[in-house]
Amino acid sequence: MRSGFLLLALCTCGGEPAPGPAEADTGIPTGPDSGTAPTGTEATEDSGTTATPPGADPCVDVVFDTPDSDDGGDCNGNGQADDVDVSTGASLDCDVDGVPDECQWLSGGCTVMGDSDWFEYRAGTLPVVLSAPHGGSLMPDELETRPDASTGGDLNTQETVGAISDALLSATGQRPHVVLMHLHRHKVEANAWSLEEGTAGQPEAEAAWLGYHALIDAARAAITQHHGRGLYIDIHGLSSSYTESELGYLIDGDAMDVEDARLDHPGYAALSSLRAAEEWDHASGAAPRFSSVLRGPQSMGGLLEAHGLAVVPSPAFPWPTDDHGAARDYFDGGYSTHAHGSRLGGTISGLQIECTWDAIRESEEDRAAFAAALTQSVETWLETWLDLSLAGRSVVSFAQPEVHVWEAGAPQIVEVIRRGDLDGSLIVALDGEVNGLSVPSEVVFAAGEARADLVLTPSDDAESEGLEVHTLRIVRAADVNRGSMDRLEIVVHDDEAPTVWLDAETAMEGGPLTAELRRDHCIEPVDVAVTWGGESVTDFTWDGPDAARPLAIEIGGDGEVTGAWTEVLAVTAQPIDAEDALEITVRDADLDPELLLWATAAVDRTAQGRDLRLLPTAETGPAASDAGLALDGEDDAALLSDLPVSVDGGWTIGFRFRAEPAGAGQYRYLLSHAPYWWSQALNVYLTSGGTLRTALAGADEEYDVDALDVAGDFHDGAWHDYAVTVAPGGGASVYVDGAVEATADRGAGGIWREGLQTLLGARHDLTGGVHFMGDLAELRIYRRALTADEIASL
Repeated sequence: MRSGFLLLALCTCGGEPAPGPAEADTGIPTGPDSGTAPTGTEATEDSGTTATPPGADPCVDVVFDTPDSDDGGDCNGNGQADDVDVSTGASLDCDVDGVPDECQWLSGGCTVMGDSDWFEYRAGTLPVVLSAPHGGSLMPDELETRPDASTGGDLNTQETVGAISDALLSATGQRPHVVLMHLHRHKVEANAWSLEEGTAGQPEAEAAWLGYHALIDAARAAITQHHGRGLYIDIHGLSSSYTESELGYLIDGDAMDVEDARLDHPGYAALSSLRAAEEWDHASGAAPRFSSVLRGPQSMGGLLEAHGLAVVPSPAFPWPTDDHGAARDYFDGGYSTHAHGSRLGGTISGLQIECTWDAIRESEEDRAAFAAALTQSVETWLETWLDLSLAGRSVVSFAQPEVHVWEAGAPQIVEVIRRGDLDGSLIVALDGEVNGLSVPSEVVFAAGEARADLVLTPSDDAESEGLEVHTLRIVRAADVNRGSMDRLEIVVHDDEAPTVWLDAETAMEGGPLTAELRRDHCIEPVDVAVTWGGESVTDFTWDGPDAARPLAIEIGGDGEVTGAWTEVLAVTAQPIDAEDALEITVRDADLDPELLLWATAAVDRTAQGRDLRLLPTAETGPAASDAGLALDGEDDAALLSDLPVSVDGGWTIGFRFRAEPAGAGQYRYLLSHAPYWWSQALNVYLTSGGTLRTALAGADEEYDVDALDVAGDFHDGAWHDYAVTVAPGGGASVYVDGAVEATADRGAGGIWREGLQTLLGARHDLTGGVHFMGDLAELRIYRRALTADEIASL
C-alpha cells in the first residue's frame, strides 16, 4: 500500500535533470477531480505529453506519459504494428478468445462459428450487441438432454434478431454485433445462472456455454475499444398470456412500485444493468434521473410505447401488474443481462426483452415492424442516455485525461484519436476557455488519419495567480461521437508563483508515514515548514540542487482498537507565500488484519473505502446515529458494493440489530446478498413468525433454507448481537448474543462473486414489504472464521 506523501511543487537549478513526477510512486501534481494521474518517466514517440517548465536546461524534460491502449502494439511479434497488420487483412487473435481481432475492431461483417457450428458470432461496427440464447434448434446426439430442461425454446427469436440487424443496417449503413446459440435449450441453457445448471456438467456442453458468453464479451470489448460505451440487448420469447412485452433491467417488479424520486437514488441504478447509462448521463451534468432511464418517455419502454407497442416498464405500465392492478410475475433479466450489462461494472448497458408472440415474433411482417420500431428506439435511446449517434461514423477521444503546461514554457502536444470511419477528413470542434494558453477551437484529421495533434501554446501573463485547472471538451456533431475520454484537464502552472501541493492517501498507525517534498521550478532558496496534527515536524531552508527530499513522520501507536482517524499534514514555504494542508486518514494498526470492514453506521472505520451507500426516500432515509442506522421498515436500506468474502478460506459476518415490535408479523430482511435460492447467496432475515433465519448456500450445495434457523421472537425492541462464521470446509455456525445457536454444513465456496451488491435492511432486489424496521449497527466482515471466544468478546 502506498502511504501518504507530501508534494511541494518546486524544481532544481543545476545538477541532473529532475526525475519524472511519477517516479518511485511519489505522485503528480493534479487539479481537483482530474481523473487518472499520468504515469511513467520516459518519453515515447506517440505520447505528445512532454511537460517543459521554463528556466535553465536542467529543469526541462520532465515527462508525463499516459500509456495508450491503442498505440499500435505488436501482439503477434512480426515487427509491425497490429493496426497496420489488420488494415492489410492480416488475421490477429491477440487476446486468444477465438475471434479474429479484425472482426472485433476494424472491418466488421465477418462471422465466427463455434465448435460444430453450435454457436455463432456475426461481427458488427455499431455500439450494439444482440444475442438470442434460446432460439436454437440443434439437438446433437453427443449431448444428453439436461434433466431439468425447459419445455421448449423461444420460437423465432433468432429470426427476430436477424430482422433487427437488417433494420439497423438499413437505417445506419452498419450492423450490430450478433451472437446466437444454435443448440436447443434442452441441450444447453445459455441463460442459466450457473455452468452446471446450463450444461448438466457435460464437457462439450460446457465448452459451448462458455464459448457463447466469451463471444458476447468479445463483442462488448470491441464496442468498448471502438466506441467507449454501448448497449447489449438479449432477445427472448414471452410465453405467458400477458400482452405486454417485458424489459428486464435486473430491478424486480415489486421494487419498481415506488415513486420516481426514490428510483432516482443512485443505489437503484447501481443494482441495475443500466448502471453505466445512468453514470454517463449523470457525469454529463444531468441530475440523477434513473426513473427516466427506466420508465420515462425517453426510456426504451417509453420509446417503444410511442411506436404503438405495449411494454413494461414504460410510462403506461410503470411496473408489472395484472388486469386487476395487483403485482404479477415479471422477467427482470437473467444471467446474460447480469453478466454482460453494466451491473458488475463496465460501460455497456444491458437489457433483456421478452417479446410477445403476437405482434412481434409470429410472422415475418411482425418481426420487420418490430425491428423498425426497435431500431428507431435504440437510435434515440443511445442519443439521449449515452450521447452516441448511430449516424456518427467517427468516435473521437483525447489520448490522455490530463496535461501539465507552464506559463512561458514550451508548447505541449496532446494527441486526439478517432476510431471508426477513417476514409474522409474530419473537423472536430473543441469547447472550453483556458486562461494563459492559446488553444485551437478545432482539431483536423486528414483522410485516413486516426491521430491528430492538439497544440497548446502557453503565454505569460506576468501575474502571480498560482495553479489553474481548466477543462477542454470534444463537441459531438452529426458525424462525430464523443469517446469515453472526451474531456481533457489542463493544469496550468504559474511561472511567477510556484505552487504547493499536498497529495496523500492513508497512513498506518505506528508509521512512519513516508512523505516526499518535491519542487518543479528553478527559484531562489525557500524556507519550508511542515506540521503534522498541528505540531511541527521539520523546518529547513531548501537551497540545494535536489528536486526531491524524503520526509518520514513517526506516528505513534496506542495499542487500542479504535478504528481509523484523521490528522492534518500541512506545509508552508517562504518567501513564495505558498501553503496547503490535507487531511490524512490513519489506519488503526491494532485492528485484526483479516477485518475487511467495520461500519458502526455508514462509514468503514478500517479506512479501506468500503463505506455503505444509504438509499433514502425522497424525504428522509436511513438515519445515521450513535446507535448505527435507523431503518423505517418501508423503504430504507443501505448498499454495500463488493461484499469481500467470496473466498474459500473461511469468513465471518457480524452485526448488532434491534427489531421494532411494530415490524412483527411479516418477513424483515437484515442482510441480503443474491436471491436466497442461488448458490453462494447469503440472506439473513426475520420470518413472519419471528424466527431468525440465515439462508446460506455454498457453491455446490443443494439449498436448505432452514438449516441455520434460530427460533424465537426477536421483535422485542432489544439489541441482539448476530454473527455467522464459515470454516474453510464450509461448516457454518450462527451466534446470537455471543452463544452458538445453530450449526450446519453450509457455505463452502464463499459468497457469490465480486461486483454483486449487498443490501442491509432490504431484500436483494429492493422489493417492497420486507424492509427491516429497527436499528442496525457494528457491521463487521472478517476474512476468516472467528472462534467462539472471539465472537463472545465482541
